[in-house]
Amino acid sequence: DAGCIILCLSAELRGDREVMLTCLAMAISAPLLTQMGPAQIEHGGWQLVCALLAVNGLVARNPRTGGWITGLSLAAWISLSIESWPLVAAILGITGLRWLRDRADRMWLVHIVQAMAVGSIAIYTVARGVGDLTTYCDRIGPVHIAMLCWGGLVLSALSRAGPMPMGALLGGFSLATGGALGILWLGAPICGIEGTLLWRQYLDTALEAIALPLIGTWAAIQLAARNTQWLRRWWDDYSLILIAALAVTIFTGRDAAIAAALSAAPLGRQLCNWLDRIGGMKNPVKRVVALVLLAALLMPCLVIKIIPMIEPSNLDHAAAQIAFISSRG
Repeated sequence: DAGCIILCLSAELRGDREVMLTCLAMAISAPLLTQMGPAQIEHGGWQLVCALLAVNGLVARNPRTGGWITGLSLAAWISLSIESWPLVAAILGITGLRWLRDRADRMWLVHIVQAMAVGSIAIYTVARGVGDLTTYCDRIGPVHIAMLCWGGLVLSALSRAGPMPMGALLGGFSLATGGALGILWLGAPICGIEGTLLWRQYLDTALEAIALPLIGTWAAIQLAARNTQWLRRWWDDYSLILIAALAVTIFTGRDAAIAAALSAAPLGRQLCNWLDRIGGMKNPVKRVVALVLLAALLMPCLVIKIIPMIEPSNLDHAAAQIAFISSRG
């Protein structure tokens, strides 16, 4: 269940109160609730599960264990939808940055790509067998598996080499990436990109897709700035994943549920901080106003729908009530 995976991530990084507020962040996300409904049997919900499992793998302290969890999850994800490659590539790029930051973290990328290659071969063999070796636009094929095998071989050899200058390491990354893209260009059919630019959709739909991921990304960046050592590096990586998910949502109108799910954990932490500040306000009117503004920030599309329904007489009555409460407080 996708909700349980989100809560596991939140609990591992903090505590019970943040887990409860993470539940709230999930409950107010329309794209996420659409995918997590009990009657949902579409592959979109399983893509959400795979994405969350992949990110949970990155929290592990052991590169082999975490790398294989992440890699197998990514293999399952791209087998469900070939259009998941942009976010998959972002996760691979972030583990590459771990290698560049600290050579001790080099095995993360190696294990992830190895697991993706092994997992993709297994899934392809079970799903399609060896009789059909054609590569199609909408599903993983032999060409994509060849890309992963090439990348796994190059990165494995690179990891076994001794310490090297940054330029040489970047050259090795370029060889792995360039070779994989060359295999794709030579063997895969030309495919169109589906989706609608977010700014071409209705305003309420666009706000539902982007509001919580934007706040969650900002919260993750703040968490990175406030923490040190391992947690700082983790939130730096997580911020980059959220930025990538947000970019995919904006430019394709897709993966809004994945962006919302990934933003739930840092958003739960941020909600905890905001509610602590609001609870510390002595003036009840200020507390009410702050809570209303917080609700509007989290659910802007609801505000857009409610405003046209408000009559001026109701506003006058509400203002009188607030003035009365303020005079007594």
